[in-house]
Amino acid sequence: MARRIGTAAVSLTVPGLGWALTVVAVGQTIYVVIKTPTPMQTWLKYSYFGKPEHGEQRRASWAEEDKAWKELVVGDGKQ
Repeated sequence: MARRIGTAAVSLTVPGLGWALTVVAVGQTIYVVIKTPTPMQTWLKYSYFGKPEHGEQRRASWAEEDKAWKELVVGDGKQ
């Protein structure tokens, strides 16, 4: 038991703590990148075939679909 505690204490010395924090930071960054939806995913979520979140509405007409697609592809000019 004492050997385990000693090993754990030695492994979290200053360089070990730095590596541990680096692993946590990289993991958190990967999680955020994976969970952040792209504009295409957002467009698809509200399309006819999408599955919006609870309480949100799909686009009601083809005109809305077309307008949203053009804004996605061309941009809305607010860049």
